Amino acid sequence: METMRKRISLSKLEKEKDLMSRFGWVFVSSDDMHPDNTVLLVMERSPAAHKLGKLRDLEKSYRRVNRNIPFGAIISGGIGLIFLIIFSISVNFSPYAFFFIYAFLTFFGIAIFQVVVFLISLLKRSKINSYIFEEASKCIYE
Repeated sequence: METMRKRISLSKLEKEKDLMSRFGWVFVSSDDMHPDNTVLLVMERSPAAHKLGKLRDLEKSYRRVNRNIPFGAIISGGIGLIFLIIFSISVNFSPYAFFFIYAFLTFFGIAIFQVVVFLISLLKRSKINSYIFEEASKCIYE
């Protein structure tokens, strides 16, 4: 048995149980409520489930699509900003100034691309989620 333990707020308990059941998880138990209104949700998934690897991949895809912040874009933009600062400091005396501006443009371009992909997935989130849920149900019930 594959087991998942996840601490969630009490108000999201039913929603999380419903969501995880779409990926083959079966509710086992939840502990008592903690002072911060959270509970420990324990769920299990049978290793004999058909296409378990594909279910795992679909679950990861669902989590990636439903992120609220494009972390990769923030990191790439931050690295690009560091190269821009180094370039602005060393532009007069460093033979490597060209490298720093090239690195800045590369990382900043990657960040812009990641933001565009995030915005497109944000606009198409409901269609992507319905596709993921449909594929997961095929894996479970076939």
